[in-house]
Amino acid sequence: ALALSLIFAEFNAFTLVFAGVSILVIFFMPRISPSIFKRYGEERFREIESETIRRFAKQQGLVVSTGGGSLLRSENVYNLKRTGVLVCLTASPEEIARRVGDERHRPLLNVPDRAEVVREMLTRRSVSYQVSDITVDTDGKSVDDAAREVLDGFWRFAEEWKGSR
Repeated sequence: ALALSLIFAEFNAFTLVFAGVSILVIFFMPRISPSIFKRYGEERFREIESETIRRFAKQQGLVVSTGGGSLLRSENVYNLKRTGVLVCLTASPEEIARRVGDERHRPLLNVPDRAEVVREMLTRRSVSYQVSDITVDTDGKSVDDAAREVLDGFWRFAEEWKGSR
């Protein structure tokens, strides 16, 4: 986001963080996804997620970070691609399980064999992930290397888009 002079907006578990080059503004909502899942179920969680994406998609100059399940709804894909470039960061199930570690705010991964659950989720979601404009495999890469690949992909996408007009 900083390399493109954009604002970063992350709402993983609905903690919203906006980071600009010299400004840090935090819009705080408690990490409530586990309580939404427990009380209302995944469907209600996905509805809230879709509404949040709809609101962010009206903005420009944002990098919006979502969870992988957000692409299961075609309306989310439409809203994210309507005003932006859709980037999918991939990793192996084992790497994702390792990165999640002991986090407990991810209700779908609060299971003993996380790698197996991640493998199943990735299989179910694979078609949805194919709609991304840029895909970067992050296995074995530093954050800087992965970000550089995203940025390179963004510039290639922009050139292709410009050439198709």
